Amino acid sequence: MVHSSVHIPSVLLERLERYVRSCLPQEACGALLGHTEGEYIHISQFTAIPNIAADPLHHFEFDGPNWVTCVMREKALIGIFHSHPASPPVPSEEDLRQLQLFGPGLTVYLITGSDHSTGGVSTASYVVISDAVYPSSISLKPVPLSVT
Repeated sequence: MVHSSVHIPSVLLERLERYVRSCLPQEACGALLGHTEGEYIHISQFTAIPNIAADPLHHFEFDGPNWVTCVMREKALIGIFHSHPASPPVPSEEDLRQLQLFGPGLTVYLITGSDHSTGGVSTASYVVISDAVYPSSISLKPVPLSVT
């Protein structure tokens, strides 16, 4: 299925961006819950997961027990999010490398980054794409984030 956009309620996006700002200067991370409906992805909730990276200013690593609990309990798990405290919301080489560890079970990936034009933050959405020939090769494709 080719997904054309990600939909998120404005109240939820505000909560997510407030959470990300509360974690500064460290990267924030967590899980996204929701569902797909045809070509649309609907995010209905997020779950913050502690970042236990050795260098949380520049990397994120989910706290293992919290991530496993989320994967096992949350039937609506559709993706993950993290932040770039000092850069725009564009996937880094490290993000793409780490994405391979999650496998093709994710549908959506949000990144909240610094918006230097406003001095605030902005969030970008990406769909997770598995290569048809090499399913273990996973990439991200930018798609519009529709705030409702």
